[in-house]
Amino acid sequence: MEVRVLTLNEETIPVLLEMSLLWEKEDITYGYVHNEVSHMEGRTILGAYNNNKMVGYLFGKIEKPERKNSIIDENTAYFEIEEIYVLKHYRNQGIGRKLFETIEAMMKEEGIEYIFLSTATKDTSRILNFYINDVGMSTHSARLFKKIQ
Repeated sequence: MEVRVLTLNEETIPVLLEMSLLWEKEDITYGYVHNEVSHMEGRTILGAYNNNKMVGYLFGKIEKPERKNSIIDENTAYFEIEEIYVLKHYRNQGIGRKLFETIEAMMKEEGIEYIFLSTATKDTSRILNFYINDVGMSTHSARLFKKIQ
């Protein structure tokens, strides 16, 4: 398995869009709607490849808040992971972890000290296990809901 930094071009765009459609069809994330090219423009994009087939991706961007929040001071840059996805048949093989570790190393080289992300997964225990136990993130907040009838 290999992780590559991607540019948006006629080779990568159709694959990324198709994977996004697959994610939407899986219905594993609340409110997920497939991407358009404009959602990925200006982002750092990584692709995970198995035998030259893209099997996962991660994209996001560096942000810099203008005011202090409960974790970082104002004007402290951080990387916001907007999406991380691995094809269903390739999950539980360390691909998501490799994508995360690759972006973490890249951001460390750029002097970025924090990575943030939000998740709307329908499998909370599994995703929290991945982010907290596998890649070492901490929780900042939780937004919970209950549909009442």
